[in-house]
Amino acid sequence: MYISIIGVSVVLLTSLVIYWYFPQPDHKLIASEEIDAIHTWTYGNNIKQVDVDEYISIIELFNQHPNDETSIVDNIPEAESGIIIDVESPAEGRETIIIHYANDNIFVERTDVNRKSGKYVLKDASEEMKEILTK
Repeated sequence: MYISIIGVSVVLLTSLVIYWYFPQPDHKLIASEEIDAIHTWTYGNNIKQVDVDEYISIIELFNQHPNDETSIVDNIPEAESGIIIDVESPAEGRETIIIHYANDNIFVERTDVNRKSGKYVLKDASEEMKEILTK
């Protein structure tokens, strides 16, 4: 009995140390004023195509959310619809932002050449993004 309690305690303590030791992905700003090109693809039935200015407003919405308001998600639920924004800028290189709409939340998956990939939930931005993206 005591051995199992000690074993569980060791496992929990080890996982806590591992969680704190490994850095979480940073929520870095995207230089929206330096964008050379934006390529977009949409999927799903209830996402609308919008003009480039709307996509830049989405990127700026992403920039407004600091780390403490941004959660990291390991498994993004299956998306009902979404949009892929491929951004090229001279300062940042090329990055891809994948915005999934699922379970009444906006999930953002971001990949780029220079930094680690990150998966985030922007709960506070959900309503604003829904207005921009949904039909």
